[in-house]
Amino acid sequence: MPIDINSLRTYKGGAPELYRQYMQQRFKDPTLVDAVLAKDEAWREIRASIDSLRQQVNKLQKEVIAPKKKAKEPCEEEVKEMKSIQAEIKRLEAELPVVAD
Repeated sequence: MPIDINSLRTYKGGAPELYRQYMQQRFKDPTLVDAVLAKDEAWREIRASIDSLRQQVNKLQKEVIAPKKKAKEPCEEEVKEMKSIQAEIKRLEAELPVVAD
């Protein structure tokens, strides 16, 4: 049976120490719990970065690009910046499965 990740996260009320003890009782390596927590932390950091970048893209589109296009002003640099941010988002999203393994 899979273990809910929230039962390992201390800030969510989880008890990783309890699972370390369970692993020892089953004659398995208790450091696996720490490895899972480390990967979870890395995954959450990347996920937070992606969310932050998406907010930047949305803000750029709504507050800069859309008004300039409405006023028929050139906005090539802003579009270029938005595309570079979107490329960074794709790169980070490609890392997510690697971190989760």
